Amino acid sequence: MKNKNIVFALIIIILAVILGVLLKCLVFTGSSKTNNMQMGFETLNEANGEVEEIKASASQEDKRGEVSYSDYTCKINLDSLEITGIGATVNDGTITISTGGTYYFSGTLADGNIVINARDNDNVILVFDNVSISCSKTAVINGVNAKNIYINLVDGTTNTFTDGTEYTEFTEDDEPNGTIFSKTDLLINGTGKMIVNSYYEDGIVSKDDLIITNATIEVTSADDGIRGKDSVDIKDAVITVISKEDGIKSNNDEDDSKGYVIIDNSTITVKAGDDGIHSEKDLIISSGIINIEESNEGLEGMFVQINGGTINVKASDDGINGTDGSSSSELGMGMQKSSNSNVQIQINGGTIYVDADGDGLDANGTILMTGGTVTVAGTSSNGNGALDFDGGFKVTGGNLVVYGASGMWQNPSLTSEQYSLCFGINGSSGDEITIKDEEGDIISEFKTDKTYGAILVSNDSLKDGNTYTLYINGEEKSSLKIESIVTSNLENGGMMVKNRQNINR
Repeated sequence: MKNKNIVFALIIIILAVILGVLLKCLVFTGSSKTNNMQMGFETLNEANGEVEEIKASASQEDKRGEVSYSDYTCKINLDSLEITGIGATVNDGTITISTGGTYYFSGTLADGNIVINARDNDNVILVFDNVSISCSKTAVINGVNAKNIYINLVDGTTNTFTDGTEYTEFTEDDEPNGTIFSKTDLLINGTGKMIVNSYYEDGIVSKDDLIITNATIEVTSADDGIRGKDSVDIKDAVITVISKEDGIKSNNDEDDSKGYVIIDNSTITVKAGDDGIHSEKDLIISSGIINIEESNEGLEGMFVQINGGTINVKASDDGINGTDGSSSSELGMGMQKSSNSNVQIQINGGTIYVDADGDGLDANGTILMTGGTVTVAGTSSNGNGALDFDGGFKVTGGNLVVYGASGMWQNPSLTSEQYSLCFGINGSSGDEITIKDEEGDIISEFKTDKTYGAILVSNDSLKDGNTYTLYINGEEKSSLKIESIVTSNLENGGMMVKNRQNINR
């Protein structure tokens, strides 16, 4: 009996240890930062000249891809409002879906809508085959409850959804507030086309994750164009947004693991009255073609990472803005706001062109460039800078060209690993700029799009001890010999620039 008691006690101890390990793993998984990706990035700590590595890991399953179905639970003919199958009812132009399943829609509904109010564990798939729906009183699609809502656009079809200028019917509070609205995860896929005309507020809205795969989408909205509160994840899609406020947006500022935007292999065109693409946390661009044709601020997030693609940004304020959203301002001559170590713009690849009337690359923390080709056509006003950073700008690789007004000018940090040349020189829009080495070989050449007071170049062709000559429209203007990681002859920047530059050293 005594031996049996000892064995029993040992079993209890072993089970307790195993349970403790499992609980620890669950806590670790729940604390991970970013959904749908694994990444590591470096943030520059200029106070001690070191580079600190920060890790973010994934905790949520990858939901991208086509949803599969073999048959339809229900077919709805919108022309006649005839329903064949189960799970849906119609009343006064409102089609209500109350259970999970696959629902096929065809035809035109002049004034009506679709309401999804299924069970918590139900997946609802909406298949649209050349559908046109308008609704004058509320959202065209209102996802009240379900586990996930899928919208599948049939290949080769065009599907149009249009709301009215004023909503008179709400599910709760001010919801719905978008032409296509979902309180749960919304996944749009298929190789068809979706046109969303939003005259009330937002175009496409998910209160959770919004995932778009393969689809072609055009949104015109009176407020935000495409908004996923917890995340926006776009892959292999073609998207055009014209919005009076933000173009594409994730706005969860309460949960550190949410509020991010991911773009992969997609073609995106945005004309926005406010931010082109806005993320409360991470904005990750892996590949594709992104044109921000109009914006107040082009790309914005706490951590902006560009790994590839072709990106063109036109902004009336900042072009690419790294910020945590807190308000800040200059504290006076020679003083500035403190750096936020969580904020960074990181450029690892791609071809990027920024035309900004405010700051070109603006980080309330740090900027790190390891690769890619970046051209910044900075402001012509001395009130802003082509580069604006609080914690440092480390350049380790890539091809960088910057020009603009010299009044608030900042050069890359002396902790950089790639040489930079800064010429303090005035010029005009349309100037042909050529920089040659001692052998007459071209190191950099480009055409300016604005007037400027300074020009900066950085690439791997620059070598220590060599002299480089700047030509404007074929005429020799200035020469600089590299004697430091950053060599500059800019002298007319003023007290503010000199002090700010000293801070970054």
